[in-house]
Amino acid sequence: MKNSELNKTARRFKFSIKYKFSIYLTLLLLSLMAVLGYLVLNKIENYQLVKNENTLNGQREKAELYIRESIKSSEILINEKDFFIKNCEDMSLPISVLCGMDIELYDLNKNKLASTIEKTQQVDVASLFEYTNNEKEAYFRENDYIYYLSQINGTKGKLGYILFSLSVENDLKFYETLKSYLFKISIIVFIISLFISLVYFNHFVFIIKLLKKSIQSISTGQYNISCLNRDDEFGDLSVGIFEMGNQIEKNLAEITNEKNNMKLALEKLEILGNEQKRFIGNFTHEFKTPLTAINAYADLMGMYQDDPDLITESTSNIKKECERLINMVEKILKLRSIERYSFEYTCEFIRIKPIMEDIIERISGKAAKFGIEISCKLEDAKLFVERESVVHIFINLIDNAIKYNKVNGKININSRKVGDVFKISISDTGSGIPEECWEKVFEPFYRVDKHKKNNMGGTGLGLSIVKEMVKKQNGSIKITKSNSEGTTILLEFPTTFS
Repeated sequence: MKNSELNKTARRFKFSIKYKFSIYLTLLLLSLMAVLGYLVLNKIENYQLVKNENTLNGQREKAELYIRESIKSSEILINEKDFFIKNCEDMSLPISVLCGMDIELYDLNKNKLASTIEKTQQVDVASLFEYTNNEKEAYFRENDYIYYLSQINGTKGKLGYILFSLSVENDLKFYETLKSYLFKISIIVFIISLFISLVYFNHFVFIIKLLKKSIQSISTGQYNISCLNRDDEFGDLSVGIFEMGNQIEKNLAEITNEKNNMKLALEKLEILGNEQKRFIGNFTHEFKTPLTAINAYADLMGMYQDDPDLITESTSNIKKECERLINMVEKILKLRSIERYSFEYTCEFIRIKPIMEDIIERISGKAAKFGIEISCKLEDAKLFVERESVVHIFINLIDNAIKYNKVNGKININSRKVGDVFKISISDTGSGIPEECWEKVFEPFYRVDKHKKNNMGGTGLGLSIVKEMVKKQNGSIKITKSNSEGTTILLEFPTTFS
């Protein structure tokens, strides 16, 4: 008797769970239907609101255009505001017919001038005027109407106000009909879903038992379990349990990878820190040289005040060193601004050949002073670059080709398009640059001849600025050849935008 009673109790318990679970699923579906219905109704309401706003804005524009045209067509010369006030009664009905709704017109003092709205409609215009103090228009809904108040502007300023009365009775009927329809559908869905959940619950119980068995296996340390061959949430859950171990292993691998990435980032930060220290060291060294010279000349001037030639020479040398310092500071500021404010670059599509020809013509006079011949073989292309930066790049490179060339030397400038890349080469016949210095010459303050007496007045910043500018144009710059016969610099810019 006791076992039989326990079995009956268990069956009653299972039946109770089945019923509760069915109700739960049904209520869940009903809740989803309620949320969906709310979203649909809210969307409909918002759509109607936007539609009415657009309609009222359009009618305001029509009314304003009609008033302006009436003012223009008037044969009597009169102030726009006076014309509006005197002709409101005559214009109100045509505007009402044109817009397809009743209106009221007010002057700038908020006095009613004309109206086509029935007296039975009581409009709280005062509250609308409170909003128009800071806003251009205001509206509110009352019963089956939307009242919309807006300013009217003439060609020379504000003339007054216009109030529209828009009936939304059909919108409200549609909204209520849809609301009732959704409620009826929800009741039908509730009944059908309850029936279906009761019918299929036994199948779900079987699946839950299989999942429970898998969990029990994991609890005993047996991780090799089978997966359910299902394309639903139960199948996903079964696969999730099966792949849990693999996911843990994957996460450990990702943690190791992140650790390696962090190590690389720290190493990069250390490299950047060393570069910053080197930049500051070079900066200090380059500034120390002219300052030492200035100090020495100042001491000489103090020691030999009676020697006018020495004072003149010292003054001239101090001025040259000061100009060198100023030039160095300007180039440092230029380099820093390029690195920090790249967003100020305004790129555009430009033809490169005319720009290069203009630069060569402008700088040919300087080349002629040293007997240097410039020869060109230029192809044209459209590049998406910043014009002023491109001009600076080529002036600096050609000027360097002149400055470090030999007397009666040559400069060859060639440009051509290769695939999606536009290549420009600038070659000179100077003394060349050692191969180990090809990359370093683009670093700030680096000069190949820094161990020699600097007769060129260079700061070692020109090519650094050029490289930064080229990078901002998505281009590249490098030395492709340099020996006793001269140096060749190659520039490459993408042409895929054209």
